[in-house]
Amino acid sequence: MTKNSAWVSNPTKRQMILTNVVWLTGVILMTLAMPKFFNESVFKSKNLMLFLLITIATITEIIVTRNFFKNQNTDK
Repeated sequence: MTKNSAWVSNPTKRQMILTNVVWLTGVILMTLAMPKFFNESVFKSKNLMLFLLITIATITEIIVTRNFFKNQNTDK
């Protein structure tokens, strides 16, 4: 494990809270930046790149949160 990926595989409570806040803020801002988000399909619009960024950020957030709770259960 490299030092750069330690926060993903073994996050502390502070790191998990920080990633949750950054993720939520980023998703809200990217959603607001998409014009006509609710009027047209995401896959047909020019907003596909923002949709992919939201998807990747959400997957990363799920991994960090899962690893945090997995490590909490093994520490007991």
